[in-house]
Amino acid sequence: MQIRSLFAPLFSLLLAATFVLPAHASRLALVIGNDAYRNLGQVGVLKNAGNDARLMAATLSSAGFEVVGGVRINLDRNGLWDALERFKARVGKQDEVVFYYSGHGVQVDATQLLLPVDINNQSEDQVGRDAVPLHRVQESLREARFALLVVDACRDNPFPPKPGFRSIGQTRGLQPPARAVEGSVVVMAAANGERALDYVPGTTTGNGLFTHELVRALKTPGLDVLSAVRKTRAQVLAAARTVNHAQKPTYVDEMAEGEYVMFPGVQVASIQPEPLVQSAPQPIVHAVPQLQPQPVRNNAPTPGQTLKDCADCPEMVVIPSGSFQMGSNDDVSEKPPHSVTIRSFALGKYEVTQGQWKAMMGSNPSRFSSCGENCPVEQVSWDDIQQYIQKLNQRTGQRYRLPSEAEWEYAARAGSTGKWSYGSDASQLADYAWYSANSASSKSLTHGVGQKKPNLFGLYDIHGNVWEWTQDYYHDSYSGAPTDGNAWESGGDQKVRVLRGGSWGSFPAGLRSANRGRGTPDDRNDGYGFRLARTLFTP
Repeated sequence: MQIRSLFAPLFSLLLAATFVLPAHASRLALVIGNDAYRNLGQVGVLKNAGNDARLMAATLSSAGFEVVGGVRINLDRNGLWDALERFKARVGKQDEVVFYYSGHGVQVDATQLLLPVDINNQSEDQVGRDAVPLHRVQESLREARFALLVVDACRDNPFPPKPGFRSIGQTRGLQPPARAVEGSVVVMAAANGERALDYVPGTTTGNGLFTHELVRALKTPGLDVLSAVRKTRAQVLAAARTVNHAQKPTYVDEMAEGEYVMFPGVQVASIQPEPLVQSAPQPIVHAVPQLQPQPVRNNAPTPGQTLKDCADCPEMVVIPSGSFQMGSNDDVSEKPPHSVTIRSFALGKYEVTQGQWKAMMGSNPSRFSSCGENCPVEQVSWDDIQQYIQKLNQRTGQRYRLPSEAEWEYAARAGSTGKWSYGSDASQLADYAWYSANSASSKSLTHGVGQKKPNLFGLYDIHGNVWEWTQDYYHDSYSGAPTDGNAWESGGDQKVRVLRGGSWGSFPAGLRSANRGRGTPDDRNDGYGFRLARTLFTP
């Protein structure tokens, strides 16, 4: 049987027999997590719907998907309908798409309704007007060549049994639609009458059981989508039984002929170096890494794989090994450009957040604390970060650390030789970064992580939001710099460490992949934050 690839992850080389995505096709996802319902009392509070959405978005991004608009958390009626309409406008006939929703849903006769966070339980008619029917989502994606719809909305019914709610069933769970739109698969977290567990038995992942297992299955190299769904069902059934719970995911499919694979089974050895671009900047220069296959090693982390060692740990992305040209001719401190070879390591998908810092350190030093727990922690010094890392390593038994300057630039460029990770067109910078042109706010100059587009390695906010500390001492130039990717901790100004990436207040030039900042190890600034690296234990 011919295999067609639903997702062509950046870090996978398609087999010769794999379907090649048609020219101009896109891989798009709409990911929604609603867990803070305003008018439904205690039953309206969901523990992990937002976390599940973030996990799914990170998985799709690592598979080369554009998560349109970033992860959508706690959408009200207007926001939910607007997100769907905007997504519909992006979907073309050759596209492959994913719709993911985690939150409350109810069944009205044969109609599945997805509930916005401002849903009101005053009347059944009002629920019908304000909620989004699943069949409307299906119709919105009809133009796509293939669509995967995932609905993790099998919770307790949030509406009270009263005369005004006759049609809305008072049972848990949602049944799948009678049929799927041609070329699509619809997956529900549990069968009608069942409740989806909002935790994973025996773990502290911070995710619901269904999404946790679905992500694991979809990321299995070479496993097609339907097989992944069946594997998810088996794993959820088994795990739920350990706590005497009944949960059986259900699905309906109308797939076109062929199989759809999220992660093909061949993996990456390295990224080959490319010369610096000396010509005038061109719009959207994507210097895509040249990928070489290698056999899968037992238990070896896969490039593009995401790792999360505890509920409060940063989510990490496995960065492939490779070589690149570090530096530029734009500033004397960035000269001379030189070749550096990097071993595979893990780097934070996002900048470390205020919530993650508080969970580990017990306090929040950030000036912009009103921005929220999903915003980057700032006003942390290099010295402060070493204490955070020490606690994190003690808790997890892993080797977290700050990235070297070379590792940071390699990951930021993600194969690009342009000024920024996506190329050299400054007009597109606002799609990828919070900086001087778009960060103004009455309350906070930082913004929640993951709201902008990721780079080609799936890293968010690599430009802007906050400067990111690295491990290296500052040197005035790269003369004599290491070429193996290790931190440069000899010579130079040993009273100063390097920062990278620019911040909410930086101009575009300050956000360049090669640009370098510096600060003393005890310096605390509302534009200074960090992103963690992790050494990989590989055989």
